[in-house]
Order: sequence, then structure tokens, then C-alpha cells
Amino acid sequence: MAQAAYNTTMSITAGVWTLISEVDCTFVAMTEEIEVIGATETPATSVQGVRYPIGSGEDASTGTLARYPGAGTATGIYVMSRYRDAQVFVSREAVA
Repeated sequence: MAQAAYNTTMSITAGVWTLISEVDCTFVAMTEEIEVIGATETPATSVQGVRYPIGSGEDASTGTLARYPGAGTATGIYVMSRYRDAQVFVSREAVA
């Protein structure tokens, strides 16, 4: 699984889980509270993740894929904003 490195702000549609990375990454909630979960496929909207208020997030060095529900089998990091569209800053390294 090859992935390009990037530092970008991603738009997240309210009420929909959105894949932000298949590798550990740094992320920050920019405009709304978000929920984050590790999963092997897009979770159902009823699934709840770990909540992050505006201005908070995680650094890639914390091993984000291993920290969330689904740890051990997760192949992606998904985020959701429950009630309003949101923006999330995401930074990750390249994977060959």
C-alpha cells in the first residue's frame, strides 16, 4: 500500500465516516468536534469514536491506529463530525 506524504486540510461531511489515512498520522480538529476510529472498512454511522474538541488531535508518534476501537485489525483512520461539516488538518509520511 503506497501513500504519498501530505500536509493538508480535509473537508469532512457531517454524519459520514471519512477515511483520512491508512497509516499513523497527525491530525487536528479545525472547525468542529470530531470523532476518530480505527477500522478495516467504513464504520456504520451509529458507531461512536473517540471525541476530539476543536483545536485538539493526536501526533503520529502516539501510534494512532493502535489506540482506537478496532485496534489490532484497523487498516485505516476514519473521522466524523456528527452535526456539521468540519475541517481536519492531516499530516502523514509517505509509505512505499
